[in-house]
Amino acid sequence: MFFELTRSLSFRADPEQERGGSRGIAFGTDKGSLDKLGMTNWCFYLFPDNLSIIILNRFIMLKIITEPNPILRQKAIPFDWDKLNVAKLKKWEREMIRLMYAQKGIGLAATQVSLPWRFCVIGRAATDHITASSAGGRRGGTDWFLINPEIIARSSETHTLLEGCLSCPKVERPVARAIWVKVRAQDITGKNLEFDAENLSARVIQHELDHLDGILIIDK
Repeated sequence: MFFELTRSLSFRADPEQERGGSRGIAFGTDKGSLDKLGMTNWCFYLFPDNLSIIILNRFIMLKIITEPNPILRQKAIPFDWDKLNVAKLKKWEREMIRLMYAQKGIGLAATQVSLPWRFCVIGRAATDHITASSAGGRRGGTDWFLINPEIIARSSETHTLLEGCLSCPKVERPVARAIWVKVRAQDITGKNLEFDAENLSARVIQHELDHLDGILIIDK
């Protein structure tokens, strides 16, 4: 099976996929060979610099991966609004929110479900302490889907609490986090957001952005 698969793959540089400065190589079908293997709906991305491969199925339901899966150590790549499929993004938003609540979580990052792009979900229980200077009309107490989020400022004061993680089952670690952060991101429509978060909201956002940088609570 592996020999047949590798014989059927063609390779090309894909400018739409980059990871940590590494240009991705997309695997494509060669004369319908993957169709014969029943893998028509699969998409493969290889990042040579760190020898990582992302394998996605357009129709498969997302699943939370756990440590020591090496995908959790990959740094997420920015979501490119001009080149990537926004319809798929909306499907991933719905599926990530569903999965987060099914696993009793309050946040979930794309890397935790084997998606290579920079976005995450913040559950409604963790958005009560968000104040928005420019948040597209969004309010606390609702689920937030943040695309290309970045922390642009944070407090020097920190607070240490025990944290758990859906990707590190049965593990809790005391983690010091800034009690306040200012975040810049986009929403599902591509609208720019900028907002302040404190207390639990700030902690969950920092936790999920750690995931997008390949950092886990066991590293703290």
